Amino acid sequence: MRIALVVSQRGKLLKSLLSVIGDPELEVEVRPDLLSAMAELRRASPALLVLDLATIDARERGLLPSLRAQSPRTALLAVVPAVIPELIREAMRAHVHGVLLDPFDLAETKSVIDRLLEPAHARGGEQESIDQLAVFLKGLAHEILNPLTSISGLLQVLTQEEGDAKERTGRYKTMLQSVERIQKVLRELEYFVRARKPQRRRVDPAKVARGVADRLRQADPPLTVTLDAPESAPPILADPDQLALALRHLAAFAAGRNLDGPVEIRVRPSPSRVEFEISGIVAVPMGDRPEQLLVPYQDVHSSGRSGNLELSAAHGIVRSHKGTLDVSVPAGGGIRFRVSLPLPQAAAGEDEPAPANV
Repeated sequence: MRIALVVSQRGKLLKSLLSVIGDPELEVEVRPDLLSAMAELRRASPALLVLDLATIDARERGLLPSLRAQSPRTALLAVVPAVIPELIREAMRAHVHGVLLDPFDLAETKSVIDRLLEPAHARGGEQESIDQLAVFLKGLAHEILNPLTSISGLLQVLTQEEGDAKERTGRYKTMLQSVERIQKVLRELEYFVRARKPQRRRVDPAKVARGVADRLRQADPPLTVTLDAPESAPPILADPDQLALALRHLAAFAAGRNLDGPVEIRVRPSPSRVEFEISGIVAVPMGDRPEQLLVPYQDVHSSGRSGNLELSAAHGIVRSHKGTLDVSVPAGGGIRFRVSLPLPQAAAGEDEPAPANV
């Protein structure tokens, strides 16, 4: 039996209201003041705490901000008359989960209560997503603002100093690199948030791996890449451009922050799957849990890296191909990524059109 605790001088009225529109298994109890309700919170954790703010003493309302910390599993609902904006501000400062301006609007009241009484794990999952989004946005802002600060500072210097073009070459180069860094972040962000559904077709994974290795060797700076793959492998259903992008992201990370470490790419087919293994031997910052690398901009400042947007994008690509991406640390150090993709018979259908009948 779930309990709703109502703090109000008109408790009987609100109790009748909740009993009519609430869950039949919701037991409604009334407390005339906030102090007695807080004593109840110390003994148990009701599912819902209804605060009729207009009937709560002003001195007791000073205790509102501590309610969430005292009972984190309880949903807080404030009933506030719309004509008293001061009480609305107090409800906001208390970080309640919901506000009712007119509890006798039965449809709205039922909607709010049903939302607040959803399973606690659902609310927790929503909060976790919000927290991860906040970390992501903080890291993204950090990554863009850093090069913008460099550009802004150099432009101010260049507009005020005199000298020949040779003296300014280094500054122009720094500005160009900063612009390219911003462009790279924004391109990856666009791909991350607007990734299209992969247009899968049958491709040879060994051929994809060779193309990835060749492109990395020709990059600026070039990567030292060793490829261990058969001449050909059983075909998989994949969008070759997206898959190649994901593998390049993984290989670039494995090469280390300065992109100067050797990288090995292996292709290993099995009866039902094909596995790509991308490994590097240089030390890379990854925190306590390697899997956190797949969360965009996770723990930016302590990791020592600008963020993990590329790895998160690679993870999204692999998942969209019905595959898995695992991260581990080899015994000798460095990092190892394992991408496992199903063969067509295990991939839940093909995207490519069926051949026309002749």
